[in-house]
Amino acid sequence: MSATTINFTPRGLREFLLCDVKLQGILIWLATQWPPAELLIGDIHRDAAEEAAAGGVSGIHMTGPPYRAIDVRVTNLPGDPQVAADAIGALVNRKYVYDHARPDKLVAFTQRHGTGPHVHLQVHQATDFRDRLLSSSFMEDKV
Repeated sequence: MSATTINFTPRGLREFLLCDVKLQGILIWLATQWPPAELLIGDIHRDAAEEAAAGGVSGIHMTGPPYRAIDVRVTNLPGDPQVAADAIGALVNRKYVYDHARPDKLVAFTQRHGTGPHVHLQVHQATDFRDRLLSSSFMEDKV
Protein backbone atom coordinates (compact mmCIF):
# COMPACT_ATOMS: atom_id res chain seq x y z
CA MET A 1 0.00 0.00 0.00
CA SER A 2 1.21 3.49 -0.81
CA ALA A 3 2.22 5.82 1.98
CA THR A 4 1.29 8.86 -0.09
CA THR A 5 -0.50 11.60 1.81
CA ILE A 6 -3.29 13.39 -0.04
CA ASN A 7 -3.18 17.02 1.03
CA PHE A 8 -6.52 18.88 0.96
CA THR A 9 -7.42 22.31 2.24
CA PRO A 10 -10.54 22.19 4.46
CA ARG A 11 -12.56 23.56 1.51
CA GLY A 12 -11.01 21.02 -0.84
CA LEU A 13 -11.89 18.12 1.46
CA ARG A 14 -15.52 19.29 1.68
CA GLU A 15 -15.65 19.54 -2.11
CA PHE A 16 -13.96 16.14 -2.57
CA LEU A 17 -16.74 14.55 -0.54
CA LEU A 18 -19.19 16.02 -3.08
CA CYS A 19 -17.25 14.76 -6.13
CA ASP A 20 -18.52 12.23 -8.60
CA VAL A 21 -17.75 8.75 -7.22
CA LYS A 22 -15.70 7.90 -10.33
CA LEU A 23 -13.52 10.96 -9.77
CA GLN A 24 -13.02 10.03 -6.11
CA GLY A 25 -11.96 6.53 -7.15
CA ILE A 26 -9.52 7.81 -9.76
CA LEU A 27 -7.87 10.15 -7.26
CA ILE A 28 -7.57 7.40 -4.64
CA TRP A 29 -6.09 5.02 -7.23
CA LEU A 30 -3.68 7.76 -8.36
CA ALA A 31 -2.48 8.13 -4.75
CA THR A 32 -1.37 4.48 -4.87
CA GLN A 33 0.74 5.27 -7.97
CA TRP A 34 2.06 8.66 -6.83
CA PRO A 35 5.79 9.32 -6.47
CA PRO A 36 7.09 9.48 -2.89
CA ALA A 37 5.78 12.98 -2.21
CA GLU A 38 2.55 14.53 -1.00
CA LEU A 39 -0.29 14.53 -3.52
CA LEU A 40 -1.36 18.18 -3.43
CA ILE A 41 -4.95 18.96 -4.38
CA GLY A 42 -5.67 22.25 -6.15
CA ASP A 43 -9.05 23.44 -7.35
CA ILE A 44 -12.14 21.27 -7.37
CA HIS A 45 -15.08 23.70 -7.53
CA ARG A 46 -14.80 27.31 -8.65
CA ASP A 47 -17.30 30.13 -8.72
CA ALA A 48 -17.35 32.42 -11.76
CA ALA A 49 -14.76 34.85 -10.33
CA GLU A 50 -12.38 32.02 -9.41
CA GLU A 51 -12.83 30.46 -12.85
CA ALA A 52 -11.94 33.76 -14.55
CA ALA A 53 -8.91 34.29 -12.27
CA ALA A 54 -7.65 30.76 -13.02
CA GLY A 55 -8.08 31.26 -16.77
CA GLY A 56 -10.62 28.43 -16.97
CA VAL A 57 -12.37 28.00 -20.29
CA SER A 58 -14.29 24.71 -20.17
CA GLY A 59 -16.42 25.53 -17.13
CA ILE A 60 -16.10 21.99 -15.75
CA HIS A 61 -14.83 23.32 -12.41
CA MET A 62 -18.09 25.26 -12.09
CA THR A 63 -20.27 22.18 -12.68
CA GLY A 64 -21.83 20.30 -9.79
CA PRO A 65 -22.24 18.93 -7.30
CA PRO A 66 -21.38 16.26 -7.98
CA TYR A 67 -18.11 17.88 -8.97
CA ARG A 68 -16.41 16.42 -12.03
CA ALA A 69 -12.88 17.89 -11.96
CA ILE A 70 -9.89 18.02 -9.63
CA ASP A 71 -6.58 19.77 -10.23
CA VAL A 72 -3.53 17.99 -8.83
CA ARG A 73 -0.37 20.02 -8.34
CA VAL A 74 3.01 18.71 -9.46
CA THR A 75 5.32 21.56 -8.47
CA ASN A 76 6.46 19.63 -5.37
CA LEU A 77 7.77 16.73 -7.48
CA PRO A 78 11.44 16.51 -8.44
CA GLY A 79 12.54 17.63 -11.89
CA ASP A 80 10.55 19.49 -14.51
CA PRO A 81 6.93 19.85 -13.32
CA GLN A 82 5.53 19.62 -16.87
CA VAL A 83 7.41 16.35 -17.50
CA ALA A 84 6.01 14.99 -14.22
CA ALA A 85 2.47 16.10 -15.13
CA ASP A 86 2.72 14.48 -18.57
CA ALA A 87 4.01 11.18 -17.13
CA ILE A 88 1.26 11.05 -14.50
CA GLY A 89 -1.37 11.98 -17.09
CA ALA A 90 -0.22 9.19 -19.40
CA LEU A 91 -0.46 6.71 -16.51
CA VAL A 92 -4.05 7.77 -15.75
CA ASN A 93 -5.12 7.81 -19.40
CA ARG A 94 -3.76 4.29 -19.94
CA LYS A 95 -6.11 3.06 -17.20
CA TYR A 96 -9.20 5.22 -17.76
CA VAL A 97 -11.16 6.49 -20.75
CA TYR A 98 -13.20 9.70 -20.43
CA ASP A 99 -15.86 8.79 -22.99
CA HIS A 100 -15.30 6.16 -25.69
CA ALA A 101 -17.59 8.15 -28.01
CA ARG A 102 -15.21 11.14 -27.75
CA PRO A 103 -11.67 9.74 -27.81
CA ASP A 104 -10.15 13.23 -28.02
CA LYS A 105 -11.30 13.92 -24.42
CA LEU A 106 -8.98 12.72 -21.65
CA VAL A 107 -9.47 11.86 -17.98
CA ALA A 108 -6.07 13.42 -17.21
CA PHE A 109 -5.39 16.60 -19.15
CA THR A 110 -1.86 17.95 -18.76
CA GLN A 111 -1.38 20.39 -21.63
CA ARG A 112 -0.06 23.59 -20.10
CA HIS A 113 -2.99 25.82 -19.19
CA GLY A 114 -4.28 27.97 -16.35
CA THR A 115 -1.80 28.80 -13.61
CA GLY A 116 0.98 26.40 -14.60
CA PRO A 117 1.83 22.72 -14.83
CA HIS A 118 -0.67 20.43 -13.13
CA VAL A 119 -2.78 17.35 -13.80
CA HIS A 120 -6.41 18.20 -14.44
CA LEU A 121 -8.55 15.11 -13.70
CA GLN A 122 -12.06 15.08 -15.10
CA VAL A 123 -14.86 12.55 -15.48
CA HIS A 124 -18.04 12.11 -17.47
CA GLN A 125 -20.95 9.74 -16.91
CA ALA A 126 -19.33 7.46 -19.52
CA THR A 127 -15.88 7.42 -17.85
CA ASP A 128 -14.75 3.86 -17.31
CA PHE A 129 -11.75 1.57 -17.08
CA ARG A 130 -10.09 1.37 -20.48
CA ASP A 131 -9.70 -2.43 -20.16
CA ARG A 132 -13.40 -2.91 -19.48
CA LEU A 133 -14.27 -1.17 -22.75
CA LEU A 134 -11.73 -3.26 -24.65
CA SER A 135 -13.04 -6.46 -23.04
CA SER A 136 -16.70 -5.66 -23.68
CA SER A 137 -16.13 -4.76 -27.32
CA PHE A 138 -14.02 -7.91 -27.70
CA MET A 139 -16.84 -10.00 -26.22
CA GLU A 140 -19.42 -8.39 -28.49
CA ASP A 141 -17.33 -9.37 -31.51
CA LYS A 142 -17.39 -13.00 -30.30
CA VAL A 143 -21.15 -13.18 -29.62
